[in-house]
Amino acid sequence: MKKLMIAAVLAATFTTTANAEMFGLSPYVGVEREYDAKVNNLYVGVSRELPWGITATGQVNMHDTTGGLDLSLEGADINLSKAIGSNISAYANTDLSSKWKRTETTIGIKISF
Repeated sequence: MKKLMIAAVLAATFTTTANAEMFGLSPYVGVEREYDAKVNNLYVGVSRELPWGITATGQVNMHDTTGGLDLSLEGADINLSKAIGSNISAYANTDLSSKWKRTETTIGIKISF
């Protein structure tokens, strides 16, 4: 099941990349290695500009604690952000568990210098 899910996410990513311009999407993929913990992380996401200057992002997070490539679903993130002026933005981030249940919602303001 895990391998099927990973294959589906990767296939969706490549399909989305091929059609990104048509739908106004910005897909991304990231890989991380936690050196001391010996954990590999993979995240796949897509962002899109919405009306009123809001940016929406959806991301799936996977990790492997064996030090190899046996990835398992860790959860997902749904994020919204809006620029307020040139150096301030407001955001709302919602975290979902591997069972697709909401675990936390964070609301905040970010100031850039």
